[in-house]
Amino acid sequence: MQKKLGEVFRELRISKQMSLNDVAGEQFSASQLSKFERGDSEITASKLFLALDAIGVAPEEFNLVVRDFEKSEFDELLLDLRKYFIERNARMLKKLLIKENEQIDLKSEVKFHRLNKILVKAVLSDVDDEVSLSESEKTEISDYLIGVAEWGQYEILLFGNISYFIGLELSTMLATELLHRTNYYRNIPKNRRIVVSTLINIFIACVENDQLNKASFFRQHIADIIEEETDLYERNVFRFAEGTYFVKLGEAEKGRQMMVDSIEIFRILKCRNLEKNYQAFYDSIFE
Repeated sequence: MQKKLGEVFRELRISKQMSLNDVAGEQFSASQLSKFERGDSEITASKLFLALDAIGVAPEEFNLVVRDFEKSEFDELLLDLRKYFIERNARMLKKLLIKENEQIDLKSEVKFHRLNKILVKAVLSDVDDEVSLSESEKTEISDYLIGVAEWGQYEILLFGNISYFIGLELSTMLATELLHRTNYYRNIPKNRRIVVSTLINIFIACVENDQLNKASFFRQHIADIIEEETDLYERNVFRFAEGTYFVKLGEAEKGRQMMVDSIEIFRILKCRNLEKNYQAFYDSIFE
């Protein structure tokens, strides 16, 4: 259940042992802030951000408390999709499809539920051979993403979770759009991780399909994004992916060693599932 903004702000302010006067500044007075906390008046978004900054709380943290630590509807959908996809559970995926249809029938946020429905159907198509995305559905997804001037978290998540299912040509085109239409993801860790993961998957798909010019394009962009040494997981997965690229270029020994090194790092860090999955991928290439 969503809490009132002012009520949540008061809880956080008190938890920081800060008074109204401690938070007040040139943009708003202690009296204004008090009325906001009691629910007697509202404040603008810009003033709320300033107030949050004054108490050392990030907007994302504030939003989480407002939702009473519940995940968003889309986050819940993604969790269910991943779970049922891994389980290859077509029955539960069909239930999710029915649920999104019901939301469309209720005429509540129709556009987003239509897009969510296409996403669910795409995942289901990989589990059930009798289900497939129509060309009009692929067009609807691509038209929506191309039509958004600046991709936010919803668009990044939507594309990141559907790119595997829509074919290489469309996914590479949209990945290029992502790079052009998402200027601020570098400063949002969650978004940056999703972008990097998506681009690495598309990079590998380009390599597997002998689209080495496209692979080279995405390789350079990925390297630019994960230049920080703290991006340990992303850098290791990318090293493995680059190994597949060098194998295709004819530098098999160099590629093999990069892939082996990446698997060894997962082993050292006791990331057993990752080690197993990437070893299986390695074996499928060199079997």
